[in-house]
Amino acid sequence: MFTGEEDETPLPNDVPAEPDFVQLLPDRIEVQKTLDEFVAQHAVHHRPLAVVTSGGTVADLELNSVRCLDNFSTGLRGAIAVEEFLKRGYAVVHLQRTGSAAPYARVLSQYLGLSAANQSLSVESLGKLFAIRGENEDEDLVRSVLHGDPWLSEPADEVTSNGHKRQQPDELSLHRGIIFSSHIHRMLRERSSALSEGRLLTINFRSVEDYLGKLELCATTLRDCNSLALFFLAAAVSDFYIPYEERSEHKLQSADGALVLRLSPVPKRMGSIRQEWAPHSFVVSLKLETDQTLLRQKAERAVAKYGCHMVIGNLLHTRHEIVNVLKPPDFTHVTNNTQDWSFEEISRPASGHVDTLESAIVDSVVQAHFEYISWNYQGKRASTLLEEVKNCYKRRSGRDSEMPFGNE
Repeated sequence: MFTGEEDETPLPNDVPAEPDFVQLLPDRIEVQKTLDEFVAQHAVHHRPLAVVTSGGTVADLELNSVRCLDNFSTGLRGAIAVEEFLKRGYAVVHLQRTGSAAPYARVLSQYLGLSAANQSLSVESLGKLFAIRGENEDEDLVRSVLHGDPWLSEPADEVTSNGHKRQQPDELSLHRGIIFSSHIHRMLRERSSALSEGRLLTINFRSVEDYLGKLELCATTLRDCNSLALFFLAAAVSDFYIPYEERSEHKLQSADGALVLRLSPVPKRMGSIRQEWAPHSFVVSLKLETDQTLLRQKAERAVAKYGCHMVIGNLLHTRHEIVNVLKPPDFTHVTNNTQDWSFEEISRPASGHVDTLESAIVDSVVQAHFEYISWNYQGKRASTLLEEVKNCYKRRSGRDSEMPFGNE
């Protein structure tokens, strides 16, 4: 358990208290209800639960927001991580930036050659484009549209003199590269399995306030899951913002001349997961840097400051090829002293797809998480619980020989 002490130095009188981001959420009651139902469904079966965050937050400049500060994060790493955790039997809460890369749907974006990661395709929209045999997710919608508009009615079949059906001149079909793509077929089957078992919950955010409020809701809801709860924090969170009370109510006018902004640091809430919201959960942080010499130093700082169990460090220009994982030698007594922690490199084979690297990252995280679970449960309960988790992994992944944990 994290043993770092909180700084109890009193704040100066002129430093305002941190805002209550949960109370600022307009949809907090609905989100809380959805989270309660989702967690209760899986906690009763001792299923491991992962909260995966992805995409970037925006910092609005006005109350009636027209302009904002954003970052380039596409959410791709987090979206793939969601798929990988689902394959390994986890139930996943995906805290996703609206419009960023979505699990499974991001594959279609790649086939379409879209420059952005996702172009607002969602997990749900994928079901409107494709269906596995026996599934008709939107059949009622299609039927109502066809019957409600005579111009959209299905044309009668035309038969030629030799008995063959005549193809309508404007008949459309999907490109064969998509229809016969084994990758898309596999993604659709995995998506169908996860949704039918109710193992994926997507919660969207946009602003940094929205993200921090919903992250707190996720963490406090998973508090009683103890070590079965995992946080994979891949979202790119704003470092600076303008607090509500300091924003202009209406659109900033260009006629006023040069724009000078005074930005405040965004409250750092990652440490609250371990110190307050879900103290027995397993926390993985991701750090993006541009200087190789600072990579381990920044990763160690995240452990010391926030109590992370693992830190995945990557460099801007090689983040899709190589990452470095900072983790302790074991999880018997995790402290913020990282002198004996390893900084293992994980790289993607030269001929490998980007998914290969992400799969290896999640393998490393899952192995460490299961070790953490085993050290946090004693005696028969430990072996029983870990066996249930392993069996769940086997059923979902179908990769007994590649399980990222050893035999008992």
